[in-house]
Amino acid sequence: MSRKFVPSGRLMALGAWSLLIFATVPIAEYIQKGVEESLGRNAFIAMAIVVTMLVTALVVLRGRTTAQLSAGRAAILLALAGVFVMATVRLSSLPEEATHFVEYGILAGLAYWALAPRTRNRLVYPTALMVCACVGQIDEALQWVMPGRYWELRDVGLNLTASVLVLTAIALGLSPAGTQGDIDARSVRRLLRASMAAALLLAMSMLNTPNRIAWYTSRLPALAFLANADSAMFEYGYYYDDKDTGSFKSRLSPAALAAADRTRGADVGMILDRYDQPEEYADVLRIYSPVTDPFVHEIRVHLFRRDRYYERALGYPAESHDRLRCATIAYSEHKILEKYFGNTLSHSKFVLDPARLYTIEAQLLSGVAADRAIAASESAVSRNLMTGMSEGRIMMIFAVFLLTLLFVDRRLSARLEPRTEASR
Repeated sequence: MSRKFVPSGRLMALGAWSLLIFATVPIAEYIQKGVEESLGRNAFIAMAIVVTMLVTALVVLRGRTTAQLSAGRAAILLALAGVFVMATVRLSSLPEEATHFVEYGILAGLAYWALAPRTRNRLVYPTALMVCACVGQIDEALQWVMPGRYWELRDVGLNLTASVLVLTAIALGLSPAGTQGDIDARSVRRLLRASMAAALLLAMSMLNTPNRIAWYTSRLPALAFLANADSAMFEYGYYYDDKDTGSFKSRLSPAALAAADRTRGADVGMILDRYDQPEEYADVLRIYSPVTDPFVHEIRVHLFRRDRYYERALGYPAESHDRLRCATIAYSEHKILEKYFGNTLSHSKFVLDPARLYTIEAQLLSGVAADRAIAASESAVSRNLMTGMSEGRIMMIFAVFLLTLLFVDRRLSARLEPRTEASR
């Protein structure tokens, strides 16, 4: 008769922290605005740095005081804390991401703490990392459901980076005696199952494409709101490497994009004019989402970037780097629209005023050759599209990986069963 599993206090702490991360997803935007209004946008960065250095200082001081931490290991901890701080500072363009960095650093510490009594060898570290990967992907999935939030593979990577740094600090800096045991089959199986869970979650996210969202939302009315999500969870598309316009990505193949512009130009032009006010931008992206109408969605984002960066360029000093950067983006977006969405553009109010075009070419680009300026540029529109590999190939890789892990896990289970029976 198998014993009933009773979670320890350590596992409960890990679960509670994971639930806290999930619970903050719906209110994250309100927290962010409140902190920014009261303390400034960079408050997240400052808080993350203070927490990191304070925790590191306490660990080092306690370890040195009790003679449990050598000078060499203390130096490793301080160096890794420095790397953690530098990685946090690099998030200055998105300071709220610094909060995620600290959240997942703490999560990694709790995952190690919860698993250490069961996995008394070096496999505790990759197993804890896989636990963090699972929590991070569920977190991103919840964000995708929330209006105005997105699922991004980049964010999954940032969360894992924080986890890797903390687990490395524990392994190299603290080097707990409890993790020096021999690797056993149960520890391997624990790692395999955590890896399978993480891989399965990632595969499910990468399968959640616009076509599949449209398929299941049409059959499950309760999920219809997902069809108008601000973005799909994962998308595959096409890369346009065009020296005349600058490179960009699209959900539509060259033939499909040309056909949509040719046949839908007049209708889409009227749609654009209907939502021509800046405050209606979010509405049109929600109504014409990547799932319901990628053509309208993409052209509207290109238009938004063209006009937004034109206005930004005007706000910077003449011949400054920021002025040139913004002007280049605006000019590149104009060229993309002109070449690939030209018919639709001609049926709308969004045709670029000749005076504005002259301002970009003759003044804002400050004598820099326009063709050279845009040749090296890349539009951020649809930048999250996967264009290097097909969906089928990626799914094949996942299938082989999961089947291999499952096979090894079954073999280990078969080896462990006779021992279990003999011990009863």
